[in-house]
Amino acid sequence: MKIEQTAKDLQDSLELARGAAQSLDVLLGSLGDGLLVTDKSDRIVQVNKAAEKLFGIQAKELVSMTLQGLLAGYAPDVIDLKIVEPASDVRRFEMELPGHAPQENRIIQVTSLPVYDSVGAKIEGAVTLFHDVSRERELDRLKSEFFNAAAHELRTPLTSIRGFSELLLERNFSEEEQKKFLLYINQQSKQLTHIINELLDVSSETSQDLSGSHPPGKTKNAGKQVEG
Repeated sequence: MKIEQTAKDLQDSLELARGAAQSLDVLLGSLGDGLLVTDKSDRIVQVNKAAEKLFGIQAKELVSMTLQGLLAGYAPDVIDLKIVEPASDVRRFEMELPGHAPQENRIIQVTSLPVYDSVGAKIEGAVTLFHDVSRERELDRLKSEFFNAAAHELRTPLTSIRGFSELLLERNFSEEEQKKFLLYINQQSKQLTHIINELLDVSSETSQDLSGSHPPGKTKNAGKQVEG
């Protein structure tokens, strides 16, 4: 009877372990980011589908490699990725994965976190996540270029408005000349308003792109407009 109970307990434990393993497989498979699990010797022991797709290498080949060896060609400046005592901090860096053409290269943010034993005393390995930030970096670049160009464009109307307003304050002009200057100031202020509204549109669209939420029918002029 005791042997039967022991066998039953063992069977229950195996079923629990099998269920936990299946749950872990489902979790790893559902992740959009690549994930690699390594042991304390830096050898890859578990891989998800996203990581296979990211590196273009099957899981059975990846598990025969070390993380350091895998990343050596992509991030040569990262000297040591092994998570062993006494190193216990989170490692984070970016690397570039080549595409079929230079414009298809991807920027990958790599985050490696230590995995401790059951009592939290020793580091047993690491979990490393690979998140594609290419889209975010491209949006940052385009936004930076736009704002630099916009800053240059803003100088012209601002300089004109300031110059003509100072002339009106410092000198006496005929009514016709004053009207001419005021008309020019009004035109430049409208140009300034137009540029500011474009900046607001770009800022709003960039926020929507990053969040992935574009309200139906509101892809333009989504930001608060400046009345001109």
